[in-house]
Amino acid sequence: MRFFCFVLTVAVVAAPACSSSDDCPPGQINDGTSCRRPGAGGLVGGGNAVCGPQVVINEVLYNPEGNEGDVTTSFIELAGPPDTPIEDWNIRRVKRSGKDGADIILKGSIGPSGYFVIGEGELLDGGVAPDMVDPAADGQNSNYAFVLQCNGQDVDAVAYGDWSREPPEEGEEPEETDEDPFPGEESPASGAAEGLSLARCPDSGDTNNNGRDFGATTPSPGAASIDCPAPPPECAPGARPPLGGGADLVFNELAAKSVPFQVGEDSLRSEFI
Repeated sequence: MRFFCFVLTVAVVAAPACSSSDDCPPGQINDGTSCRRPGAGGLVGGGNAVCGPQVVINEVLYNPEGNEGDVTTSFIELAGPPDTPIEDWNIRRVKRSGKDGADIILKGSIGPSGYFVIGEGELLDGGVAPDMVDPAADGQNSNYAFVLQCNGQDVDAVAYGDWSREPPEEGEEPEETDEDPFPGEESPASGAAEGLSLARCPDSGDTNNNGRDFGATTPSPGAASIDCPAPPPECAPGARPPLGGGADLVFNELAAKSVPFQVGEDSLRSEFI
């Protein structure tokens, strides 16, 4: 009879944790249920624009299928109560290193369908014509954000990609930026592949968490989101959802002493994590 001793290593599985902390990213406040930008999710006033019922950024196509200059163009879709005026509201474009170019100044009001579409060009996916055209409706393919504002206050925002920052090397100054480190809500959404939109799932749903609210879908400018992926699992404060990918690592099993087991005619002993 032969004896062997070896270490069997089992991969540590990753899982997203549900935050129960009152701490929020810089530039955000805690409203008792989640982190959000000041003014986001509520009514704001003052200035020249009329700020009424809640309007959200509902869908963004930032990487349309095809080559630059093709017919189908990028777009940003807003959703809100029909006939809501958005005259002189603006959409601020932000990249991780700071503000990116001119704002989009909105004109008109939410249509009878409950949607308002800003196209980079005159023709969108499926031959749909946008409600207004602005070349600035074209976002970058990663680490980017759109912030909807009324009278200079944030009403809604979507950020996607990697917004983490590398800590400075010893003796170096922190990276300088003219924007808050994270301009979105709670956590960034995962990006969408070429030809897919980043859309609220379910349509118009808003929990003030971009990572939970947005998923990659078939583009549907001026209509409800379609082909929404399954939402992430709900969990109580301090609890962990089922394992399946994310940022937090957990120990799943530990054998501190050698455990005997048989493989064919061989008697083996193992310690593992």
